Amino acid sequence: MGVDDPAIVAEGFDRGEKYAGIALVGLALSFEEIEPISGLIPRAVGSGDTETRRLGFLALAHTVRLFGRMTPETEEILRWHRKDSAAEIAVDDALSFIPLRSMPMWLRRIYVLRTVRWNLFGRWRF
Repeated sequence: MGVDDPAIVAEGFDRGEKYAGIALVGLALSFEEIEPISGLIPRAVGSGDTETRRLGFLALAHTVRLFGRMTPETEEILRWHRKDSAAEIAVDDALSFIPLRSMPMWLRRIYVLRTVRWNLFGRWRF
C-alpha cells in the first residue's frame, strides 16, 4: 500500500506479482494525478486473478471519488463491465461523485433509472 510510483506498480504487473492490485489501490489513494493510475487500471481489470480484478475496480472507484471524473479509458472499461458484480462499487462511486452534467450518457441513464426506481418502489416502503 505504500507504493507511490506508478512505474513500480507497472513492473509488478509485468512480473505477475500477486499483490500488484493492492499496490494499485494504494497508488490510487495517494497519487495526485489521475492519468498514470488510469493507465494501470486496465491491466488489473484484465487480470485472470479475480482478486486483482476486483482491486482494479476498487482503484477505479477511489480515483473517481478523489478526482470526480474518469479518463476515457477508465470510462470505457466501466461501461463494458458495468453489469459485473466486481464493478458495482465503481459504478456506485461514479454515480455519487461525478457531477450529473459531466457524466457520459450511458451513466446518466443508469442514474435516472435508479432514481426513478427508488422513488417508485424504495421510498414508499414502510
